[in-house]
Amino acid sequence: MGWEVEPLADIVIGAGESPSDDLFRVRGMRGLPGEGLVLVDGGSREIRFFDAQGGFVGRAGGRGEGPGEFQDPVLVPWPGADSLLFFDTRLPRLQVFSMDGIHRRTTRHVKGWPHGRVPPVGVVAHRALFISRGYVGGEAALRRGGLIQTEENLFWYDLETGEKIKLESVVTDASFKTNRGTSAIPFRPTAAAAVAKDRALSTDGRLAEVREYDVEGRLRRILRVDEPRRPITPAMIEGKIDLEASKFPPVSPASRRSYWASEFAQMPIPDSLPVFRSLRVDEVGWLWAEVYEWDPSLAKQWMVFDPEGRSHGTVRTPQGLRIEWIGEDAILGVWLDELGVEQVRRHRLRRGPVAVGGV
Repeated sequence: MGWEVEPLADIVIGAGESPSDDLFRVRGMRGLPGEGLVLVDGGSREIRFFDAQGGFVGRAGGRGEGPGEFQDPVLVPWPGADSLLFFDTRLPRLQVFSMDGIHRRTTRHVKGWPHGRVPPVGVVAHRALFISRGYVGGEAALRRGGLIQTEENLFWYDLETGEKIKLESVVTDASFKTNRGTSAIPFRPTAAAAVAKDRALSTDGRLAEVREYDVEGRLRRILRVDEPRRPITPAMIEGKIDLEASKFPPVSPASRRSYWASEFAQMPIPDSLPVFRSLRVDEVGWLWAEVYEWDPSLAKQWMVFDPEGRSHGTVRTPQGLRIEWIGEDAILGVWLDELGVEQVRRHRLRRGPVAVGGV
């Protein structure tokens, strides 16, 4: 394909001595005109602005419930808009700011927010895209032993009328309840979605395809790739046991590993790996589908589709970087240091000779 992401970041925020660099619970980010960037710091409830070199420019927001203030802000993708959109999970409400941090308006929903405190995947025109998840059989399913399934529903929510338009529904084997507790089933697929300027894109994770819906809820097309099945091997299961055992330091390593080996032995582990883990749409309308990787020590790989739905191969992104935004010539993401402290990093993206079209 000829596209490359530079392995070294040209901007790192969160590694300096300035208080403006301190980050805790980053809740979204994006690039700005002129190569600056904006991010949301959940700890301080602030919107922070930085210039093209990563220098601190200013802040907006802060803790509170008044206009322009937040309790738990999340930056919501809003393709094609010239403003910033934030959802506050604790109030809940939407607020619009200008690209330079001026509060424009606050929107409350008289018909009620459709899915509690969960932020939307993104907003297109006056419709917000949601993925809701619930237990099949309700809470009673949690009290029974054995397999626990979840239902994932994708729908548009009209911000003006409160109307909900269901797009699709997927039932997944999610967890397993034993006498010792309830544990998530390893290697399970989960639904993912993203928004572009005039559509929603979704995947159930298990098939090598992405479905595209218009804002009225009509299925426009299905993007498919010829991706071979990847069987789950005994070595993968052993590696996953080691990963789970490493998360609980108060107990001895041998006891932790024995516990997880016993849990895995009782679970209905899938035969093959999921295909996709997440979706992103970049600033020029190309779809990036993250290939599922069970081992977090490996670099992520993304399949890339043009706005017409054609696949153009794969792109690798740096190890340990959680991608939050993809621009025309840079990507932004969150990286954790050895102490678990968050850093926001920008890596340059070099696109190859494939012609780039808009949406």
